[in-house]
Amino acid sequence: MWVCERLNSRSPILLRMTNVLGLMVVIALIAGFLLSLRQAVRSARYEFHRAGAVRHYWARACQGRAWRRAFPQAHSDEIRNFLHIITASFGFRKRRGLYFSPDDEVLELYRQIYPRSDWPDQLELETFVELIEHEYKVDVHPIWREDITFGEVFRAARAA
Repeated sequence: MWVCERLNSRSPILLRMTNVLGLMVVIALIAGFLLSLRQAVRSARYEFHRAGAVRHYWARACQGRAWRRAFPQAHSDEIRNFLHIITASFGFRKRRGLYFSPDDEVLELYRQIYPRSDWPDQLELETFVELIEHEYKVDVHPIWREDITFGEVFRAARAA
């Protein structure tokens, strides 16, 4: 009987500890939810900006003719493959590739997507360079400069 009385005397303490732990778990879950919600709002705001930043590319006519004029020796499939590298690197749909002109500057597209330097990027430029180097077996770094265009990258890739 003495053992039962001793357990009963401790049970309010155990109950209080259980309640405190339960409350801590609930607080942690709510905090996690709020942080996730905050990140989702930031992500949505970024995606909204990104869609607006590149809208002028989608508004213009197909640039296939400009690519054919700039590179008359290049086969259409070769041009499409290069344009697919651009869209894959920057996270656009494959069909959007023909909206990019050979005169479009690589860093201009990047800066339109990320106008603020404190925004974290998704390594689009690094992915673009890596895919070009892998596909065409060319080192892009020696020709890279601030105002390099997609056409210049394509010309260097074809020359390799």
